[in-house]
Amino acid sequence: MGEPKTIAEVRQMFSDNNEQAIKFTEDISIHGVITMDGSSGNIYRNAYIQDETAAINLRLRSPGGLYHGDSIRVNLKGTRLDAFNQMLQIDSVHTGNNVEKLKTRVIVEPVDTDIITLLTDGSMQGKLIRLNNVEFHPSDLGTPYADSENLLAQNKTLRDCSGSEIIVRTSGYANFADSILPGGNGSIVAVLAQFNND
Repeated sequence: MGEPKTIAEVRQMFSDNNEQAIKFTEDISIHGVITMDGSSGNIYRNAYIQDETAAINLRLRSPGGLYHGDSIRVNLKGTRLDAFNQMLQIDSVHTGNNVEKLKTRVIVEPVDTDIITLLTDGSMQGKLIRLNNVEFHPSDLGTPYADSENLLAQNKTLRDCSGSEIIVRTSGYANFADSILPGGNGSIVAVLAQFNND
């Protein structure tokens, strides 16, 4: 599978290349655990992988094949490292050719953090995170996560006790899209994605 690198080292390669896309032509591999897959319908032809150093989005050539809790090794040869609206990703991952599954049902504990950290710390991008003592904005209460009838994604506002806010985005294809947002204060576990400044 080639020279092993951490996900943080691969992310640094993008920075070192003046944030220009990199096409991998040699055998370089990363190892990590899938923290989000497409089985809920919330993402499509994507998966998120995380190791002890960082996390990154995998853009898959075809849906399926990778599942939450899979410990995998990814050979990056033939893939492309780039950013889509500031979200760093490894594009064109072929699950049959690039991926070796090592183990299943591996548990990754979410990183306990806060909204301010998520908004200011670029190293959190792609990670499985948990926010505690947060609530959905009152104007969103009583509404579903997304529009399942028209299959449209929607943004909902999550806030903490100090008034800091972040977007919770859900696909209209998600199997929980028509679930009504819970009221009150609590915790949420999610993967941190970025779209430009959101």
